[in-house]
Amino acid sequence: MNLKQLEYFVQVAELGSFSKAAVVLDIAQPALSRQVRSLETELRQQLFLRNGRGVALTDAGKRLFDHSVAVLQLMAHARQDLGASRDEPVGRVTIGLPPSMGRQLTLPLIDRFQKQFPAARPSPGRPARRGSFRGPRVRVPPVPGLPRCGRTSACPRR
Repeated sequence: MNLKQLEYFVQVAELGSFSKAAVVLDIAQPALSRQVRSLETELRQQLFLRNGRGVALTDAGKRLFDHSVAVLQLMAHARQDLGASRDEPVGRVTIGLPPSMGRQLTLPLIDRFQKQFPAARPSPGRPARRGSFRGPRVRVPPVPGLPRCGRTSACPRR
């Protein structure tokens, strides 16, 4: 049994027809029938009552349908959850600022960071040695209302 077979089974059950399910799934009807038949053989259960007007679920088919829908929903949720957080930092992230900038920028920067990356815990850090920081770097957009400091401009000192 695999996810593709469960997906095919659920589609046939919902539409009540192999030919309609084949159109929706964009698969040849004989290939769809083989996949469902393979599932029935593996489970040693007849899942559908076949008649001239389509198909209906047997008792075993109804039980498998409930399980299959739950499994497919769980897989969709997992894909969505993992896809949403793929590029988002998670865990402890150290933010390194030199002392001259740290007093002025730390609180607004951490506030903005927490809003943008809710799954990460910011941790203010200090350079390991002058001008170098350990660990991966994460770019955070400028904080509105604060000066932009860079290599070519000096930050105003208070």
